[in-house]
Amino acid sequence: MGFYRVRGFPLEHRTVKENEALLTLFCLEKGRIQITVRGTKKTAASLRPALLPLNEGYYFITERRTSDLLTEWAPLRSFTEMKKYPGRLGLAGYAARFYMVFTPVQEPDPDLYHLLENIYLLFNTRINHDIMRLLFEWGFLRATGLAPSLWGCAACGNDFTGENIGWNIPEGDLYCGACRAGGGHEKQLNLKSVEYGKRIDTISRALAYGQIDPEDRDLEKQLMELETFGKDDRARFRNAAAGFCAHHLNEEIADWHINI
Repeated sequence: MGFYRVRGFPLEHRTVKENEALLTLFCLEKGRIQITVRGTKKTAASLRPALLPLNEGYYFITERRTSDLLTEWAPLRSFTEMKKYPGRLGLAGYAARFYMVFTPVQEPDPDLYHLLENIYLLFNTRINHDIMRLLFEWGFLRATGLAPSLWGCAACGNDFTGENIGWNIPEGDLYCGACRAGGGHEKQLNLKSVEYGKRIDTISRALAYGQIDPEDRDLEKQLMELETFGKDDRARFRNAAAGFCAHHLNEEIADWHINI
């Protein structure tokens, strides 16, 4: 038996006994894990805050033959200001559900950790909720290596020049008008919607591959530029991306995502 410390975010907890809970964390060092937390009944209990969402902290854990046991918790950062805004709170819950469903157990992934950390920071901005959700979903695809390239035709390699652009959802690739084959699983995009996707891809890379500063002027400018795209162009790319997620993550996301 030993001890270890992890840095993590609570994703979900459930009560298993009157004074005991099972807590699922997403940790920088170990990925998604589940631990036991005792002494959670009283509001003033020292470990009770360790269960609460929107809190990042250090978890000091004792190894056991059964579920490892939380012995101490130290807060690192709180994002509880989101509780004042139902839409942002809904996005945070959606992100936590994503990690519960789509991350493997005990497989550390620093990119996915940074994505969750950064998206919580961005949820406190005034960016359109649909844009924020897409940034998170695309960042998840980028961090897991599933995101397709938006920067040229998968067949001929040329830049997109026409409006007849096809996104083959099962294959995952985008094709120009000359190379696309069509079919029931294809989504049609135009140049504006692809350009919007490229902007999403660029920002999502930053979210997944390092820690951002939400007050950075360049990042703020990039985020605001997303809202200059037409509603129809944004919706076209967003709907195609949702279909891509549903197919390649093997989950009908529309069945459980939060409408905001």
